[in-house]
Amino acid sequence: MLKRLALVFMLFLQIAASVYASDSSQDSGSIVFTVTHDGFEPVRDGLKFILLTPSEEEISLETRGGKLVCPLVLGGRLVGPVIEDGEGYLPVNIPIDLRMNPGSTRLLVLERAFLVKFVELYPWIDGRPISVDYELELYSVSGNYSKTIVWSHSVDRVLRLVGLDDGEALVPLSTGFKLYAAFEVDGGGPRWAEDVTISVKDASSISLLRWIYLRALVTTEDKAREIGSNLENLAQSGIYLGYQSSRLEKANQMIQSSKDESGAGRFPEAYRYLRRAYSELEGIESVLSDYASRGAFSGVSLPLYLILGALATSHLVMGDRRRSIVGGMLLLSIVTFIFVAVSYPPLLPGDAWGWSALLYSALVLLGLVYGIPLLGIEVKTYRGVALLSAIYLAFSTSVRFLKTRPLRSWLMIAMSTITVAAALLLVNTGVAGDVFVSNPLERVSPPGTAYVVAYSRDYRYDSLAAVEAGYVPFISSFGPDFGLRAETPIFPPGGREYTVNYRDYYLRGVIGIYGDPPFKTQLENCIIAGRVSNLGKKPAFSLVSQDLAENLGLTVGSRLSVNGVALTVEGILSLDCPTYLKDVDGYFVSTLVEPPMSPVTPAGWSNIIVTGFEEALRLGAIPTKIYSKMSSDEEAYRVGELMALHTDLKVRVITSGGEVFVFNFVRLAGITGGEVIVVAGIAFLNLLVASLANYYERRGEFFTMSTLGLNPGHIVLLASAEALILAVISSYAGILLTLGVLGIAPRLAEVPIDFKLTQPNILGVLALSAIIFVAAHVLSVRKSVILSTPSQTWKWTLDKAIDEEGYWRVELPARVRASRMQHFISYMSSRLAEYSYTTTVNISVLGTEEGEGGIHRLRFIYSSTEQRSFRANCILEVVRNGEWCSTALRARIEAQDERFIDQYLREVAQLMRQLIMEYTSLTVRILVPLGRDYSYLLHLITNYNPSEVRIVWRGTSEESLQRAVQLLEDFRVRSVVIRLSPTISVTTDGKSMLDAAKNCDLISISSDDGYLSSLALLVAQRLGKRVCIVGESGVAEASPESLWEQIR
Repeated sequence: MLKRLALVFMLFLQIAASVYASDSSQDSGSIVFTVTHDGFEPVRDGLKFILLTPSEEEISLETRGGKLVCPLVLGGRLVGPVIEDGEGYLPVNIPIDLRMNPGSTRLLVLERAFLVKFVELYPWIDGRPISVDYELELYSVSGNYSKTIVWSHSVDRVLRLVGLDDGEALVPLSTGFKLYAAFEVDGGGPRWAEDVTISVKDASSISLLRWIYLRALVTTEDKAREIGSNLENLAQSGIYLGYQSSRLEKANQMIQSSKDESGAGRFPEAYRYLRRAYSELEGIESVLSDYASRGAFSGVSLPLYLILGALATSHLVMGDRRRSIVGGMLLLSIVTFIFVAVSYPPLLPGDAWGWSALLYSALVLLGLVYGIPLLGIEVKTYRGVALLSAIYLAFSTSVRFLKTRPLRSWLMIAMSTITVAAALLLVNTGVAGDVFVSNPLERVSPPGTAYVVAYSRDYRYDSLAAVEAGYVPFISSFGPDFGLRAETPIFPPGGREYTVNYRDYYLRGVIGIYGDPPFKTQLENCIIAGRVSNLGKKPAFSLVSQDLAENLGLTVGSRLSVNGVALTVEGILSLDCPTYLKDVDGYFVSTLVEPPMSPVTPAGWSNIIVTGFEEALRLGAIPTKIYSKMSSDEEAYRVGELMALHTDLKVRVITSGGEVFVFNFVRLAGITGGEVIVVAGIAFLNLLVASLANYYERRGEFFTMSTLGLNPGHIVLLASAEALILAVISSYAGILLTLGVLGIAPRLAEVPIDFKLTQPNILGVLALSAIIFVAAHVLSVRKSVILSTPSQTWKWTLDKAIDEEGYWRVELPARVRASRMQHFISYMSSRLAEYSYTTTVNISVLGTEEGEGGIHRLRFIYSSTEQRSFRANCILEVVRNGEWCSTALRARIEAQDERFIDQYLREVAQLMRQLIMEYTSLTVRILVPLGRDYSYLLHLITNYNPSEVRIVWRGTSEESLQRAVQLLEDFRVRSVVIRLSPTISVTTDGKSMLDAAKNCDLISISSDDGYLSSLALLVAQRLGKRVCIVGESGVAEASPESLWEQIR
């Protein structure tokens, strides 16, 4: 509402002023200026001035007989004179106000001036743009000029009316003056002023780069001296950074090269060297930031890691003697800390609080290592405790394995120690900046001439970003063919509301143009009236879309006001203009909108205005592109590289043939010392061979490790534990070796080595050693896992013997707890009854029996009708020996050709090994429907030893539910209760039970709640899960299909 009132008030003032001017005579509605110069001599006729009205209308005025008649338009401004034919005067800007009487005469004394152009306004050495303001101090002042005249490098509209362009200035021809240039780096950078008076008097074109370079040179040299001082201070405290010192020397060489170029007057080349030197110094400074404070070293991470390394080393040397291990750890830690305290005191805590934290951390570490066995290692403990116990068991077993082959273990540690030390000494990192150019990204329509287009780094076709306008003076210096583009951000599909000719109207986009962007030529084909030649040259001239012109009754030459910005219609765009019209860089010409079904699409040419650059900015557009037309592809490459080097912009180079290249100034972490890769490769191969030999020899031990469950996952856990032990020891030794080399080598010669033992690098050191060991161990343990699991493609050494009954006997590498023997027999029987190895294999289970001496037998017949068919009468024997049971397979083979007896036995034995691995790797989760009787849960717990029981309950007895949960907690079994509402339908109950049973291994149907048991059976059949039934003789297990077969 306020906006509309303001527009109405401005319109009223304009109408009143125009009526007043038209109704009055020359004496009453105008003011006469007597215009003179140089001792009050009248100026020539035809000297032009501009009257700028409050409505931003420009009225051209000329002198006649030394007089200038100016209409008395209140709120207007008289500016001029306009520069013509190289003749100029210092500009005046006289406001027309109520103090001027109609018909009065005033004296206007002009000062002759000459035109000076300031060029080469380069960005600052860190890529930020620089703004410049000029201050002209006059020695003698006339009544029309102030003593001090100030203007900016980017001139405003008033000075453009006079005829000045960016970087141009008028200075007096005869009056004495001083001219200062005030520089300011955007974003809170340096500010300084220079006296450029002498340079202005000597030449008509002045380069600003000279003063920018001199200030940047001082800044760069100060930064280099500061970095050198920091490196010296760190070296005195034991932190030697030889690689960063070599990089500083390289930066100083580039600074010297820059001075040589500037001495020869080649300031662009000198500034180019300086820019690269400053980027190198920034990279060094980023590395030194990790060493800037004592906090980078004085924490407890590195000392605690050294204690851990001493503990692991002592454990490997001393074996299982706990007191000896602790004594060895204390001795190694004391020796290590004395060495570090003498040579590298910053690595240790700097105060009592730090030492206290280190002591408490070490005690926690010892308590964690030696307290886990006290928690117990039975499977029936809580899952977290069981996991810790399994990890501890894996580590203790790994130490035992390593001690059985000490020479091989210490050789592996030595190889990894050398690798860690080589990485810490030879691999050096540093952030360096350089211009990177991409391969041709795409091809666009060949423009016929090369273009360079600059954007913000965040610019994307679907996410517009503003380009920094401060770079415009720098980019425009590369050639006269220069253009700008502005566009409104992405609008909703219906557009955004504007006030157009004092009424609400939704526009889908506004595009602003300055200069001659290449897509102007494409718009010429879309014009149905008017022209585009003045677009971008005369600010208010605009193109409007056909529907906008029809809705508002606009024609060529019409005036329109958009949010108070006065525009003139120069042409009308057809709605048939291609929607996906492309710019020279391959992006869309029209602004983007957000349609419902896609991220963004071009707005097309409906309800769009294309106008001048400044006008578009006032209408909410943002500057998005800077164009520069080049004379050749080679020139485009050169300019693109310079733009990317000196600015913080992304630059696209479009060749005359339509290839698109992207230039970017990128700061990357460079790495030197690649020869360490060879060391790491040799170490990795040696470790791989050693690890492979270890695990190949120990595969028999893995098979009998029943405490680990005979699970491939446990074997991987064991391998990882051994790898981490070796990694900790070798990285501990590698750190000590590195500290020793760094303490000796710099005293002999300057070496490009950095001290890299800051806290952030500790994890990197451990990671390097751990990756080498874990990779080697995992690759080798893969074979061990394969050797412990069935496979048709890997050979398995089959040890067989024939007994007195004519059966071939094969010992299976598995042991089963005696308490689970019955369940094991039941599981194998049901799995063999259900198993379908291939379509040519048939297995018939004959039954189980218990013999003398605690021997349980499972008899079955294995028949194969493949190419070499055979029939095997098989017996799986489970023999009890104390708390454990061994397993063996006995088979009598009936075949036509007995030469392939090994192949037949291998086929049956591999099947048995696969089923055994299934059983020992089983993590049991059971779904249990619960009514009032919960006693059968005890049978499920003792038989399956489940990790989780999910109870489905529908509110029959709250007491039974609580007792069932208490029973599970007593046996340390996790319980999950799924409550069903009694009022819900059967369908809903079934879906709830189906969701609960998806991750379960077994589903019990032995409940006194027949409704829940029936749902459980249906769910088991739907998911293909096995069901278990608790009876008087134990727990029976079957699939739903086999259960239905038995009922039938």
